Amino acid sequence: YAGAGRTQRLLFIAEHSPQHRDAALRLAVRELQASQNTQGYAEVFDKRFTQACAEAGLTKDASWVESVEKKAQQTLDRLEHDLNSSKTSLVKEQIRRGHNDIGDFHAQRGDYAAALKCYVRARDYCTTSAHVVAMCLHVVRVSVLAGNYTHVLNYVTKAEQTSDVEDIASMSKLRACSGLANLEAAKYRQAARKFVETGAELDMPEVLLPQDVAVYGGLCALAAFDRGELREKVVNSHAFRTQLDHAPWLREAINAFFGSQYASCLGLMDKAKADLMLDLHLRAHVDPLYAMVRSKALVNYFSPYRSVDMGRMAAAFACDVAALERELVRLITDGTIQARIDSHNKVLYAETADQRHGTFKKAVKMGEDYAAECRALLLRINMFRSDFVVKRPDEHAVALGLAAAGAGASAGNMRVAAGSN
Repeated sequence: YAGAGRTQRLLFIAEHSPQHRDAALRLAVRELQASQNTQGYAEVFDKRFTQACAEAGLTKDASWVESVEKKAQQTLDRLEHDLNSSKTSLVKEQIRRGHNDIGDFHAQRGDYAAALKCYVRARDYCTTSAHVVAMCLHVVRVSVLAGNYTHVLNYVTKAEQTSDVEDIASMSKLRACSGLANLEAAKYRQAARKFVETGAELDMPEVLLPQDVAVYGGLCALAAFDRGELREKVVNSHAFRTQLDHAPWLREAINAFFGSQYASCLGLMDKAKADLMLDLHLRAHVDPLYAMVRSKALVNYFSPYRSVDMGRMAAAFACDVAALERELVRLITDGTIQARIDSHNKVLYAETADQRHGTFKKAVKMGEDYAAECRALLLRINMFRSDFVVKRPDEHAVALGLAAAGAGASAGNMRVAAGSN
C-alpha cells in the first residue's frame, strides 16, 4: 500500500488489534511525517490515540507541524497564482491542470472535501474522453479515502458512460472501486461481479491491491453466486484464477466448496478469519459473508436427498449435532430449507410438494371459479331482461330532465305549427 491508504489501514489495525497496536502506530506516525497531512498527524495525538501514543512512547513534533504548515501555505499560494494566470490566458488545458494540481495538493494534505471540489471544477475544462475519465478517477479515489461511496458509484457510472474509453487500466480501477462501493453497501452479488471483471493490470496502491480484489471478489462470489455462476465466473475464469494466485488459501477454499468438501472449505476460511477482521473494508462484512457461505453449503449438501442423517451431516461440517440442529432450525424458520426435523431420531426430512394433489386442487379451484362466473353472468342477463336495473340518483335526474326538455320542445313546435296555419 502507499499514501493515505497505507496510513488508514495502519491506524485501523492499531484501533482493532491490541497486540499490534504499538507497532502499527509507529509505522502510521512515520507515514504521516513523510506526508503533508498535518491534520491527520494532529488527530492521532490529540483525539484518536492520545493514551496509546503515550504508552508507546510517541510524542507530537510541534516544530515539524509548524514547518510543514508554512511550506504548505506557500505551495498553495503558488498553485492558486498559477491557476489565476491560466484563467487569464483562457487556455482550457492549463486551467484543467491547475484545478487538478490544487486537488492533488489538498488530497495530500488530507482535506478530501476541498480536493473533491477542485477535481469537480476541472470537469468544465475537459476536452476529451480521456480527460473526463481521469477526472472521474480523481473523484473516485478521493471519495474512497473519504468514505463517501455514493460519489464513487455516481462517478464510476459517468466514466463508464463516456464514449471511446479504451484504457484497460482505467476501466480496471473503475470496476475495482465500484466493487468496493457495492461491498460497503452489502450488495455482495454486484460487488462480486465487479471484482471478477477487474483485470490484473490494476495499479491503485492508495486504495486497493490485486490481492484485495482477489479476497473481496472471491468471498463475495462464494457467498452470493449460485453454482453455475461460480463455475463460469470464478472456477473456469482464467482471468480471475490469475487474481486468486494472490490468495492461495481462498483459491483452495473455493475449489473445496465447488467439490462439495464443505468442512475443508469452512476450515480454511476460519483460519483466515483473524487476518480478515483487520482489513479496513472487510471487517464489517466478514461475519455476514461467512454466515452466507455456511448456509449455502448446508443447502447444497441437503438438496439432493429426501432425508439425511444429521450425525453424518454434522461430521461432514465438522460440528456437533446439537449445533447443526440449531442452524437447521434457523434455516427452516426463515424458509431457506424446505424440510422438517425428526429431533428424536436426528433425521432431516425434505418437504416435497405432492404434485398429484396440487394438480387436482388446482383443477377443482378452476372449476369452482368457472361455475361462479357462469352463475353471475346468467343472473346479470336475467336482470336485464326483467328491466331490474338500479340506476344512480344523478343518472335518474338527468334522464327525467332530458325527458322534460324533450316534451317542452315538442309542445313548442306544435304551437309554432298552429300559428303558421
